[in-house]
Amino acid sequence: MLGELQENPLQATSSVRSPAISVCIPNYNYAGYLAECIASVLAQDFSDFELLIQDDCSTDEWEAVVQRFDDARIKVKRNATQLGFVGNWNACVARARGELVAVLHADDYFLSGMLRAAYQTFQTHPKVGLVFSAAQLVDAGGTPTRVLKPFAENFVRASAEFLPELARGNFIRTPTVMARRECYARLGGFSDKLSFTADWEMWLRIAAEYDVAYLVTPYAAYREHGRNATRAFERNVQDMQADRDALDLFFQEHSQYAALVPSAYAAVTERAMEQLQGCLVDGDATRAAQYAQLAAETQATAQRQDAVVEGAALEILAAGAVDLMRGHRELEKWALELQAEIERRDSAPGRDWGRNPVSRMVQALQRTERKQDE
Repeated sequence: MLGELQENPLQATSSVRSPAISVCIPNYNYAGYLAECIASVLAQDFSDFELLIQDDCSTDEWEAVVQRFDDARIKVKRNATQLGFVGNWNACVARARGELVAVLHADDYFLSGMLRAAYQTFQTHPKVGLVFSAAQLVDAGGTPTRVLKPFAENFVRASAEFLPELARGNFIRTPTVMARRECYARLGGFSDKLSFTADWEMWLRIAAEYDVAYLVTPYAAYREHGRNATRAFERNVQDMQADRDALDLFFQEHSQYAALVPSAYAAVTERAMEQLQGCLVDGDATRAAQYAQLAAETQATAQRQDAVVEGAALEILAAGAVDLMRGHRELEKWALELQAEIERRDSAPGRDWGRNPVSRMVQALQRTERKQDE
């Protein structure tokens, strides 16, 4: 039978023996995937766990799905009011009694050996606070599409080595993660100031305090479909802004890592410029202008100055894409505003604006227009 619900804070004091691992499944309207998710946990070759399901006021048949499983390790709670996906993650983690905690979203699932491999890694490396693995990506129907393998070999890395790499972009898929419960207890849960980058910011906080281990074998499946809360592989302007928000929050609260700011924000700038070039090739000047603005603002933040960047990223606009921008008023307007802002904030005597990449872009656009008018 389903286990009775027990409310447990992060610092559990119950006289009942705690399990080694708490698997937390936050759910919202994922009845179509929930059975596969639960079954993947129960099928593990490691049995010392509790399975906590936290439902955020779903309107589908999720309860009927849970009732199919007869296992006392399953404990279910439905929120009285909707908390949102970050709030629901935290509510589920707050019930955990295990020394180790895995957050498994209801649309994802474990692969064979996940719990045992992660548990053994923690036992072998007591300074490790977080273990993650490669991820098997699957489509909406569960068909494998590709493996996301950010590193070629297993490793255990100290914070000083791993944090700079993670700050340049999130390569950790949540269903592959297991962390010590003390990490959430000491550092706080997922930040409700963020949306779908709350997981990355949480991993950054853990990596700032603990060693991190990586397992090259894929131990979890991440499902790519239209309703993914994290939208981890969609690189639109809003996603990249969310990346910046996560970095802003982390560095505001961890000023001791200020040396990592330039490279972290530069990585966001680079990703924005890659998307910008694709937009120009597709003839989508409106979105190209949005990426260009994001790149400029992000690089300005990285430089810790109240001015707009005129660096290598904008060289792409100035030198390599002028022909593609002919007649695109949005880009020309953005470029003119950007140039005016640079001139207003940095009016050093003798400045050669003719060499400024933004200035060159504007001049090229203006020359193009004059030729068209002749």
